[in-house]
This record gives sequence, structure tokens and C-alpha cells, in this order.
Amino acid sequence: MYKLFIFSLVSLYANFSFGAVCDTVIVGNGIRYEGQYPCGEGVLYSDSLGIYIGHFERGIPNGVCTHYKKNGHRYYGEFKDGEYSGYGRHFSNSGTIRMGGFQGRSCEWSRYDLL
Repeated sequence: MYKLFIFSLVSLYANFSFGAVCDTVIVGNGIRYEGQYPCGEGVLYSDSLGIYIGHFERGIPNGVCTHYKKNGHRYYGEFKDGEYSGYGRHFSNSGTIRMGGFQGRSCEWSRYDLL
């Protein structure tokens, strides 16, 4: 069910959010990028890392993106050069929500447990 939901979400995003220029770039090793290239809105599919949806520069997440991880967790927030950077929210599949900001490799999280 989770994979079907992600596929539906990605399909909806891909069909309605892109401007006039839309490319598909297949990098190899299980990585595919669909969207505006070299920068703009897109979707990055990775067999090992999951799915990234949002703003990209040179095929790398930059700006606000959502990262659907393979373990069922999700991160929504700011990216810089493919790394979490700035404010973001992490949603675990167990119901825990963490909100906070990244500065370099350090992070300050506030934790909220959903019942």
C-alpha cells in the first residue's frame, strides 16, 4: 500500500507541477531524474536512497524538497547540495515527528510523539 501511495503522489506531482520544459535524465546505477533540467522542479528516483520531490539544481536537491526514504520515513524541508540544510521535519513510520534545523552536520530537533 505504501508503494502505491508514493507512486500516486509522484504521478500527481509529475503531471501537474512542471512547466513547459521537462526532461528525463537517466544517470545509471538505479538513479533517474525527471523534471526541469538543469534547475527547477523535479523528481529523483534512487534504488538505494528513495525518492526526492522538489526543487533541484543540476539534478541535486537544492531548496525545499520531500525525501521519501526506503525505510518508510519521510523528511520535508530545506536542502543544500543534496544534504538536509536549514529547517525541516522528519516523519517516522512509527508516528514520531521531529522538527528542527540543520547547520552543517549538526541538528537541533524538537520531538513530538503522535498517539
